[in-house]
Amino acid sequence: MSNQLKSILLKIAHLSKADQRWIISQLSTAEKALFIRQKGEELLQHAQHFRKLRGAIASFIPIDSLPGQLCKRLSTHSPLYIAIILEQGQYDWHEDFLRRFDHEGTIKHLLKTQVKRLKSSPKQALFSHWENTSSLSFDHSVENSHG
Repeated sequence: MSNQLKSILLKIAHLSKADQRWIISQLSTAEKALFIRQKGEELLQHAQHFRKLRGAIASFIPIDSLPGQLCKRLSTHSPLYIAIILEQGQYDWHEDFLRRFDHEGTIKHLLKTQVKRLKSSPKQALFSHWENTSSLSFDHSVENSHG
């Protein structure tokens, strides 16, 4: 199964069942045949197990299994941005990230002070944007950690 198909199935799984059926009904005859050959219905059911996970999928993968791209990419942003992402993401690797990238303690200080004073909707919007543009997709992470 291609990474593109996995990505599409994961996105479709977030939709309602009616919307999923509508999307499948819009496939051409050749696409439907391919969908059936690839066991698309079964794969879509498996993808639905991940549809209600809150937060980034990468938060369920230990820091040791991450290739470092996610942390490096996050570290290029401003300290306040990083603090908001870490607070909203509730990542298991939160402390490891701070030890590795917050040598001056700025991010930790912002987490304790300014981030707590911000309203939740802007923080959630920023985090949602981060999730959507994150360089590590679920597919990429699973393939790297499980072969």
